[in-house]
Formats: sequence, structure tokens, C-alpha cells
Amino acid sequence: MDSGQDAIEAFQKALLQAQGDSESNHIQNDILDGDLDSHLVFSGSVSSVTSNSNQSNSLSGFKKKAPLPSWALFMMGLIVLPIATGVISAVLVESGNISNEYWANYGLNDGQVTIQDETYNVHEFDLGWRFDAEYPSEGYWDLRVEGIVGNNEGYSDAQIDGDGDGPHTGFDSFEIDGDTWYKMDLNYCSLGPDLCGNIFIKFDGNTVDVAGESMEAPIYVGYWSEPLEGTVYVTEFLGFVIWPISIIGGIIWGYKTDRKPFAYGVVTAGCLTLLPFVGLFLLLILFGF
Repeated sequence: MDSGQDAIEAFQKALLQAQGDSESNHIQNDILDGDLDSHLVFSGSVSSVTSNSNQSNSLSGFKKKAPLPSWALFMMGLIVLPIATGVISAVLVESGNISNEYWANYGLNDGQVTIQDETYNVHEFDLGWRFDAEYPSEGYWDLRVEGIVGNNEGYSDAQIDGDGDGPHTGFDSFEIDGDTWYKMDLNYCSLGPDLCGNIFIKFDGNTVDVAGESMEAPIYVGYWSEPLEGTVYVTEFLGFVIWPISIIGGIIWGYKTDRKPFAYGVVTAGCLTLLPFVGLFLLLILFGF
């Protein structure tokens, strides 16, 4: 009897324990489910904010910048375009007229040289650190020597010229100890034609050596060059033709891009520029040439 009672009590305890474990698991599942739900709700909220932000950024990328006011476009066509065109035109015209000049008025005694059995005194002139890159110029160049050079009595003015191929002279050149000496043309001699003796010149890097009978050094040695004629004409032509190109192009651009005030400004600038010439032409017609 006692053993049966003990078995019943053990069965009841096991049943109660199983019921308690089941409720505990149910509560834990509820808690987990609640956490998951709350997490999902939070995640959905963040996603919504991010989505709205991305949409806002995407829409802002399509917004157009505010257009310039009409008066600003008009002033750009009236003032800015003509000034910019004038600057470019001036640069192009002046670039075609660029010339280079190197000179020196003090020479150092550099010994003597014998040319065709005649001994000449040599004086060296430094024309500057960029002269070796300039000579010989691709365009026209000339070099002049002035002073008492040919002999000890007469004042001489001698010259030699050339291009990118070197000096052009009607005289022979002379190779002396690996150096080339050129005879110069006499433009002037205070003693009379052919009475000032011979003057020779040698190019050596940044220096020029002048050889003559005189013991005195020349008082001036100068080199001058200018660009090729074709280059000058092209740049000057571009400097003038840029005006009609900019005016016509500005008017077309203003109408094509729906910026008509800019085109009106360009037209006004053109009219103001031509007005003095038209007035002068009318005066010539009225009062005769």
C-alpha cells in the first residue's frame, strides 16, 4: 500500500515538473518573439528614414541651377566678351611682332688669331646666358659690331646676317683650330670705303669673338632677330579675324541656348564699336573726300 502511494506521489511530481518546464519554455518563446518583433519594427523605421534620405538626394541632383538674370547676361555680352576678345587679339598680334635682342659693350682681350697669313687681335663679348639657345634664329637675324676695329685709325660699322641655317655672307669662312670665322660686311668706315681693314667674327656659345687689326675692343656688339614672316602673318591674321568670329559665335550661342539677353548685349557692343566708323564714313560722304 505504501509503495503504491509512493508511486502516485512520484508521478504527480513528475507531471508538475513537466508542466512547469512547458510554461517556462512558452514564456521564453514569448520573450524572444517580442524581441524579434521590436527589432523588426526598429529596423523598418531606419530603413524608411534611409529610403527617404536617398530619395531626397536623388531628387536634389535633378534640380537645375538658378539661371543668371537677364541684366547679367546682357552685361556679359556687352562688356565681358569684348574685353576677353580684345585681350586674346592683342596677345596674338603682339606675339607675331616679338623680336629678341642681345648686346654687350665691353669686351675682353682673348689673344690673337691668324687668318690668311694676317694676325688679328681678338676680343670676346658675352651676350647673355640665353644667347646660345637663340642663335641661330629660325627667322631673320643680324649682328653688328661698332668701334675702332678694322685698324687703329678708322671707326667701323660692320654687319653680318643670316637665318636658321647660319650666317649669309658673300665672303669665304675660315676654319682655324676647329673654330669657324666669318668675314663681316662693312656698312661704314670713317676713313672711306675699303680703308678700315677686315673684321671677322666667331660664335662660341653665349659669347662672340671679334677679330680686327685694332688693339682696342669694339664699343658695341649687338644681335637682333625676328620670327619667320609666315608666322608673323598667321598670328596677326588670327588676331584680327577673332573679332567677327567671337561676335557671330556669341550671337548664335545666345539664341541657341535661350540666352537672348547675352546675344542682345553682343549686338549692342558691335553697334557701339561700328558707330564711330559709320559716322566718319557719313562725314566723308557729306563733305567730300
